[in-house]
Amino acid sequence: MEELNEEIVSIPYAQDKMLVMKITPFNTDIDVDDLLKIDYSNLLGEILTFSVIFNRIAMLRADCQNIVNRGKVELEIFEAELSETKRNDLTKLGAKVTVGEIDNAVKRDPFYIKKKNNYFEKVKNFDYVDALYWSAQSKLKLLEKISDKLSPKEFEREILEGTINGVMVKSVKRAIV
Repeated sequence: MEELNEEIVSIPYAQDKMLVMKITPFNTDIDVDDLLKIDYSNLLGEILTFSVIFNRIAMLRADCQNIVNRGKVELEIFEAELSETKRNDLTKLGAKVTVGEIDNAVKRDPFYIKKKNNYFEKVKNFDYVDALYWSAQSKLKLLEKISDKLSPKEFEREILEGTINGVMVKSVKRAIV
């Protein structure tokens, strides 16, 4: 997977103030339950940062889907090559061989079993990320509905600095107004 670099995003929110967000890449210590619940004590922080997190989850999902797709192709190629080898091995014995016999020989091959289980592991990992993606999308939709009900004055009043969803948020005075 491609490594994401830290990025800084500035958002003006009042005539003389702006939010500076320091967005860091995901690490392996993400508490998914904590990430997916809405922190009602800092709604603005959730609204401002979660779309960035959702984007990262979507990219992670795409990377995992790519791993599954590549794994499927590799398995199909291995299966085709192994089928040919098994067919040749069985026909050397002099008997006519059926497609079913070749398939059975392939399915019993220990290397095939190992590759098939490896593929299933990739699919399982994608399914976990896919579930995270759909849960995160649900949270994003809820945050959008909540943000529609907030007025600009509430945004200004509710800004809490700190790290929200793995994104550091800091309010600073704008240099140029």
